[in-house]
Amino acid sequence: MDLQNLKILKEKVLTAEDIEEPWQYFFTEFGGDPEFHQRSERADPTFLRDLIEDIGEKIFKQPVMVMQFHLSEIPGYDFLHGVCVFEGRVMSVIYFRDADTGLFSLMMNGPGGQVLFGRFTLLGHDAEGRPNFFTGPSSRQSH
Repeated sequence: MDLQNLKILKEKVLTAEDIEEPWQYFFTEFGGDPEFHQRSERADPTFLRDLIEDIGEKIFKQPVMVMQFHLSEIPGYDFLHGVCVFEGRVMSVIYFRDADTGLFSLMMNGPGGQVLFGRFTLLGHDAEGRPNFFTGPSSRQSH
């Protein structure tokens, strides 16, 4: 495992026109690598949980509750990755702190096994401390 590949992943997260490309790279380079998972440390930044919840509310147009939130961090690389469940669906997320940008993939229930992909950028926090974010035009569905 070469953690320098996180730099390549970051560039893909920030610039890829095909939002699936960074996900494919992440799973190819790191997904099945036991050393990568051993080096990951448990993380639970509230802002990212809140942001994921807000993305879910934006998608489903109703309040959602994030459950089974499992987020890990690679120390020294400003990189977080993990999964959660809401509305009975699994969401994966990768996020680069130093770029305030990440990706999500959401498994949609129903025929075709669709996956909703999106890119988000953290823009700060509102007066109540909730994250302000922008989801880019890269959000799309795939079968």
